[in-house]
Amino acid sequence: MMIFGSTIKLFDTKSQKDQLAPILSIMVDPLHLYLSHLGDRDPLFIRLSGKQWNRRDVCRAVSNYGKNLGLNGVTPKRLRPTLATELAKAGVPLALISALLRHKNIVTSIRYYIHPEISDIKRFFDNLGDFPSLDDSENQDNEFSKYPDWFFDQDDED
Repeated sequence: MMIFGSTIKLFDTKSQKDQLAPILSIMVDPLHLYLSHLGDRDPLFIRLSGKQWNRRDVCRAVSNYGKNLGLNGVTPKRLRPTLATELAKAGVPLALISALLRHKNIVTSIRYYIHPEISDIKRFFDNLGDFPSLDDSENQDNEFSKYPDWFFDQDDED
């Protein structure tokens, strides 16, 4: 692992390619200090036996950290979609969220990582405001008047 400014280069990733990922600026100095004791390709975390952490070790550490904060059921697998969902709620563009998750295709981010709650969907529709009615005979100059009558025809002849 190497740090370039506020970007970290990850080796031996799931995609089998070295990848760049942003890190919080407050983490740069502590990471530099920690990494100064490691070689460029040394593992970030090792067991007392000297072996590199595996997925189970990472899951256990994240779970224990969550429990220390009073949160049960925290796992790395749940952190990614939680982050993606919270970023989407905050209005971060989906393309940026997808890039942060290092997905090749934005659809992967949407399908598997962004999970809006029903309250989010309701709030979205509540904020849309009122739409003009098609049956509004008093106001012929509504939003729909710019479309020809055949546009609303329900018969499909194709």
